[in-house]
Amino acid sequence: MNFFRTTFLQMDFLASIMIIAIIIFRAIGIHYVPKRILVVSWCIIIIRLLVPLSISLPVSIPIHETVPSTETFIEKAMSETTALTNNLPDVQAADHIPLQMVLWSVGFGICALYFGISYLICRYKFSQSSQIENEVILCWLKEHSLKRRIRIRSTPNISSPLTYGIVCPTILLPSNLDFNNSNAINFILLHEYMHIRYYDSIIKFFLVICVCVHWFNPLVWMMFLLANRDIELSCDERVVLTLGEKLKSTYALTLIELADSNNLFNPVLNHFCKNAITERIEAIMKMRKSSLLATTLALTLMLGSTSVFAASAADEVDVSPSDAFAPNAMVMQATDNLAAVSTTSTAFNASNKETTAASNEAAANVSEDLAEIPAPQKNISLSPGTSFKYDKTYFEAGTQIDIYANWTPTSVNLDLGVYSASTGSKYTDTVSNGEGGVTVTINKSGYFYIYVANTSSSKSADISLSYAY
Repeated sequence: MNFFRTTFLQMDFLASIMIIAIIIFRAIGIHYVPKRILVVSWCIIIIRLLVPLSISLPVSIPIHETVPSTETFIEKAMSETTALTNNLPDVQAADHIPLQMVLWSVGFGICALYFGISYLICRYKFSQSSQIENEVILCWLKEHSLKRRIRIRSTPNISSPLTYGIVCPTILLPSNLDFNNSNAINFILLHEYMHIRYYDSIIKFFLVICVCVHWFNPLVWMMFLLANRDIELSCDERVVLTLGEKLKSTYALTLIELADSNNLFNPVLNHFCKNAITERIEAIMKMRKSSLLATTLALTLMLGSTSVFAASAADEVDVSPSDAFAPNAMVMQATDNLAAVSTTSTAFNASNKETTAASNEAAANVSEDLAEIPAPQKNISLSPGTSFKYDKTYFEAGTQIDIYANWTPTSVNLDLGVYSASTGSKYTDTVSNGEGGVTVTINKSGYFYIYVANTSSSKSADISLSYAY
């Protein structure tokens, strides 16, 4: 859930900024820059929307362990506990799914179902197609071979040409097409060939994933529509560059004749859609070789997009030491009452038996001479929004666990506590400023892990953990 509240929403926000920038740039310079630059820019935003990492953030993994002396641990551990217990009956833990996650899941499911059913309907219609044995088409296939075998088929169920499939691409032509018009056939096949050669279906597939995942963001839907248009514009641009300037008018007329307003909408398919046909014709007729200014503007767009991609939101505001380590401040107690968590304010030492014994007696009537048992120090590195648990141990009711951590950078906040092996519940408190500790009182015997989580959305943390009980 922490991922949804921080990293996921940050991804969505940064991508929204990029979308607005490209929409403005597109409105100003669509006839002055290569259309493939716009497609690449949309691809960068797709990555920003779907990949939960930033260029500037390395991926971290847990690293080696070191075992300090007992004296070193005691000097850093925390003593003055304020853990309280009560007489409420123990209840089984229940993990509640937050409302926003439920709403997001419903929206995701509806979008995925819509696009999935649309595609399946289209594929069912295409299954009734037949192989074309026309000599002109067979000759064209020999001249335009790829590593992926291209199939060309025809069906009466469509009224304009289209392409589908990634691994086994298929160009589907309407049965009523005039196969004797070699120029029109060449334009059609070349257009669809460009879609296949440059993997436009993959881009459209990930655009669908983006709108399913970020269905609540209207800017993502706008990106979805404009990116599909720009894919067609880029394809037209490649065709015109291949045919030459003299044939662009003829090619534009072919687009008008074949543009389809009746095909079932499916964004994973590439076809001669009537939507935005005016924009496409205008772009073809105004097409020209890229100037130095256009190239510079395109490069600026790319660098700007990459900069936003690498950017990260600022971390949460640091809590002052006096607030973070205020004595007797109970921050959280889980509803299942298996354990209680409190912050600690001063370091404990081995000779301070009165404080330890009194706290233990108040919490769980534990013997006054209960020894503090230090565990080996654990050194780990946590990426933003990730957690780590270790040392699964059986703790009796009334056991107090002093958990201590120090870490860098100090601007990162950590959730520190224990994790129930039986219920999956977490009993944690937040520590900050690079050093802190909590005391956990076990209310019900069971197996627990020592648990730490990096709550930052953008910064990794190198953490040294130790605990005693």
